[in-house]
Amino acid sequence: MERTVSLLGHPAVIVDRDESHYLRTLPSHFEADTLAVFSAFCAPHFNALDVGANIGLTAIALGRLCAQGHVFAIEASPDTFPYLYQNVARSGLKNVRCENLAAAATAGEVELSHPEVFSAGAFVSDKYQFAKQALLQHRVRALPMDDYLDGRGVERIDFIKIDVEGFELEVLRGLRRTIERCKPVVFCEVNHWCLNVLHRICLPDFVEEVRSILPHVFAINTDAEVLDLSNPHALHKFYHDHTTQQAFPNLLCGFDHDALQARLAWLPRFYRLERSDVEMEAERVQMRAQFEQEAAALRCEAETLRAERDAIVNSRSWRFAAPLRKLRAWSRGAAPNGQVH
Repeated sequence: MERTVSLLGHPAVIVDRDESHYLRTLPSHFEADTLAVFSAFCAPHFNALDVGANIGLTAIALGRLCAQGHVFAIEASPDTFPYLYQNVARSGLKNVRCENLAAAATAGEVELSHPEVFSAGAFVSDKYQFAKQALLQHRVRALPMDDYLDGRGVERIDFIKIDVEGFELEVLRGLRRTIERCKPVVFCEVNHWCLNVLHRICLPDFVEEVRSILPHVFAINTDAEVLDLSNPHALHKFYHDHTTQQAFPNLLCGFDHDALQARLAWLPRFYRLERSDVEMEAERVQMRAQFEQEAAALRCEAETLRAERDAIVNSRSWRFAAPLRKLRAWSRGAAPNGQVH
């Protein structure tokens, strides 16, 4: 399956398996809220780490924004990785390196599971017994990202994105040295269903451990609303709205509170830019659909008129009246002196 998706205002031709539910249902414009965060917090010289790169949309976006730096795209699923590699190659970006392994706290192997038609939702399933009975499974190589980055001589990481279906704490535990040394900005998904059901971690425990690694944590909603989780009222609102409404699905974390707040103040502007692109495309699609609908109605009306005309022309009364029509036409076209007008 192949689709063209707009990323940061530019098209990207993306491929995935033919039966892919993810790519089939993906909007023509990639997530405006995610791209707004990338735009607000990434710079051209940055090195970025994309953990849970899936089929490559976030890796390509980071590769474009960090054009003078390097992006390390990590994807654990052996079913998904070939599409990540192919999509990055098709993008023409030379600064994105793709790796097929799981980011974890310790080296070894983990069990990965996913539905047959939704490998984008692959998750580490060591603690989830249902996965052993109903889902596709793989044993995959796992490595702490500290070891991975050290082994490649990467001295600086400026931005980290993590989206691993509830396995985020394990990824952060394997990044402690890098985080302490580089003090990057970390953009991390939070999903209480994945945390609770797949990994038996409650939301408050998750947030507390994240804050023990990254001292300043903000929750970001899909409409660019931001909560500073150092504020008890904001923290309560986050717990309530996330668990009851699935709101605030991402955390933005770092070390410099004022610098984070200054960047977050720009987030609504970047969000509006991304949304305006989406809305313009949606308006164009709507206008095109309306045009096609009106054109189809006109074609239908024309066909009806042609059918009525043919029925009249082929009728017996029309044929019998032919001499009278000729006489009438002749009388209208003849002048009193016999000359034709």
